Amino acid sequence: MRFPRHAGITHLSGAPLRALVVATDRARVEDEVEKRVAARTGADRLLRIAEVKKLTGLGRTTIWQLGRDGLFPKRVKLSGTRGRAVGWRESEVRQWVADRKAASEE
Repeated sequence: MRFPRHAGITHLSGAPLRALVVATDRARVEDEVEKRVAARTGADRLLRIAEVKKLTGLGRTTIWQLGRDGLFPKRVKLSGTRGRAVGWRESEVRQWVADRKAASEE
């Protein structure tokens, strides 16, 4: 893979190049999630974990632990009984965030 000279990246190869590509891909995915979350306010749709993390500011493990303890909206299986894919209803997650915000302001 060759980079334009003006980018200042003409000598990367191996592990540094792979790290740069992975970081760039991750940033693109996060940007896309941000755009989708912003564009879909108010619609009741199913959110995947990346979008739930973005909306709540919580990490994956915390979300799963809160769900296990009954303190977070229930997840919905997306692939029936065979798969492991899950999502959360956007309206429930947004209501949970609003409730937490209101409780912290009291």
